[in-house]
Amino acid sequence: MKGFAMTADTQANLWNAEEALARLGGNETLLNRIVGMYLDQVNLKQQQLVAAINAMNLDEIRLQSHSLKGLSGDVGADAVREKASNIELFAKENAMDKVASEAENLDAVIKATIAKMEKGL
Repeated sequence: MKGFAMTADTQANLWNAEEALARLGGNETLLNRIVGMYLDQVNLKQQQLVAAINAMNLDEIRLQSHSLKGLSGDVGADAVREKASNIELFAKENAMDKVASEAENLDAVIKATIAKMEKGL
């Protein structure tokens, strides 16, 4: 992570468990199941995104970042959702330098989000 310092705002938005729980009608069992599925899938989604970035395939970058954005939004992983959204936007703008930079930031945010979620389970 060259030069990426996670801000307090990013730290605070790693996992909005309260909002995710509210969207599920307060069902903690369901939230825990969904978080478990997220933890099972997020690394694969990130690998697919990285492969698309390495191939410089803008269509696939948009597809994979959009998929990661949706997956993360569903579970309240707001910081990951935001980074994936930025990557999707940068890919639409053909800004590969920004895509690559944000992908590095995304890696740190995913690791921090996973750690926070695993503590909460």
